[in-house]
Amino acid sequence: MAQSDMKETAYVALNQLHMKYPADTHLMLWIAFTSPDILASKSFIRRAERLNPDNPDLPAARQWLQAEEAKRVLATPSAQNNTSPQPVGESGASFSPPKAALKKKPPINPLIITLISVVILILFILVVALLVKF
Repeated sequence: MAQSDMKETAYVALNQLHMKYPADTHLMLWIAFTSPDILASKSFIRRAERLNPDNPDLPAARQWLQAEEAKRVLATPSAQNNTSPQPVGESGASFSPPKAALKKKPPINPLIITLISVVILILFILVVALLVKF
């Protein structure tokens, strides 16, 4: 659900879970991924880093955040019309990172896929329970 067009629904559901489990760093990373606000995403990732710096999902979360920030920079009109000088390498040629490097997506952790599946299953059960009730 978090990787589809239902990110908003996932964001709301994950925030509700976060109220019950405020120290769950995996949950924080999923909230960061589904958040519509990049600053909130950065805040959740930093909080997860403070609580559990050994979380194996942190490197992927940092890469994702970098890619999202790069997308936003490239998408702003001022960045496209930027006339500021570019960094110059030893050869004298200007340097800019390849666009493919900025679009690289982090690998998906199997634990994350499991979490998404559980959230989808819970939402499905709730919907079925509501339909049966009526």
